[in-house]
Amino acid sequence: MAKAGITERAKEIFNQALQMAERSIWAEERASALETIVKEMAKVGMFEKAMFEKALKLAEGIEEAWWRAEALKAIAEAMVGMGEIEEAIGIVEREPGMRAEMLLSVLLMLAGQAGKGDERNKEGFLRLLPLCGWSLELAYQACGLLAWLYPERVEEIAKVVSGG
Repeated sequence: MAKAGITERAKEIFNQALQMAERSIWAEERASALETIVKEMAKVGMFEKAMFEKALKLAEGIEEAWWRAEALKAIAEAMVGMGEIEEAIGIVEREPGMRAEMLLSVLLMLAGQAGKGDERNKEGFLRLLPLCGWSLELAYQACGLLAWLYPERVEEIAKVVSGG
């Protein structure tokens, strides 16, 4: 419907889907529903701030940490995919307990978009890069993405990573 230009009806359906997700008492079911809803919204390029805020509120209300992280990751990824970089970064920054589950995924998406020439994604990537410092594995993976984004500085990045 959204692709066909029937956006108002598509909004109604997405809102109904969010209401159904809200009624679920199972963390896995709610997280899965939210992930599907935001991915579909992103697929058709429909960013409705109110709907994403509702999805975010529903995700934050999931009591089981792993499922909450999965839902928040899906929302952040969808936001990157639709060019809503600040919103995606905001989710990662304000959820320190969930970073291990979502940071690399969001960095990969930002790097992928930045590799297509989108400077806002590159800036977002650089903004989240320091958050990788708590995990050696995550930092190494992020440095690989950094070298991919800045091929002209790959030797310099390799020296820093190797301690040389």
